[in-house]
Amino acid sequence: MTHKICKECGEINSGSARYCSNCNSSLLDVKKTEQSTEPINYSKVQSIAYSSDTVTIGQWVGIMIVLAIPFINIIALFVIAFGEFNESINNFGKASLILALVGIVIAILLRGCTGLL
Repeated sequence: MTHKICKECGEINSGSARYCSNCNSSLLDVKKTEQSTEPINYSKVQSIAYSSDTVTIGQWVGIMIVLAIPFINIIALFVIAFGEFNESINNFGKASLILALVGIVIAILLRGCTGLL
């Protein structure tokens, strides 16, 4: 029996499959192979997939130090949110910008409605 092994996730698919049943990646450029008795080493595939998702404590400490510097933190948030970083770091930057914008809008509304601030 022939099968195709996905290059993205390592999933074993039927020989006639066009897309991976696990991650929907194209299998058009994958060669058909015969069923082997040797098991597939999924730990290598998983370590590649998760290595780029891990943000170290040192990276977070560095980000927090930069964000503690007045005026630099605003520029740093835009760089973190839209730069070529890990997806987790980008999402942290975008969430921080959204919260800052909400705070600014609330401050403007309070000042306009009550004269406070």
